[in-house]
Amino acid sequence: MGELSSRMRSVGRTGQLWEWLASSLHPALRARLKRARHLSIRFREPDYGLVSVIVPFHNVAPYLDRCLRSLVGQSYSRLEIILVDDGSTDPSARIAAGYAR
Repeated sequence: MGELSSRMRSVGRTGQLWEWLASSLHPALRARLKRARHLSIRFREPDYGLVSVIVPFHNVAPYLDRCLRSLVGQSYSRLEIILVDDGSTDPSARIAAGYAR
């Protein structure tokens, strides 16, 4: 087994991965990273525009709520959900109406 893999294993066990990686960098970069590692970094969600999801359904009451909860729970916020009922005779239409805004 190579030196790198054995060092990585021992570093992983001791929880010092950050220190091990920083020690292999140029001293000036290491100092900047040490100062910056305590800053919180926020990433902006990329703007892909509005995403439309069309959900046609017909008598799928046992599955529709789960499907819609999954769509509503997506992390992308610019989501438009279009529900199309094809004349359901089960409670599907009532479930869909519960999600209408």
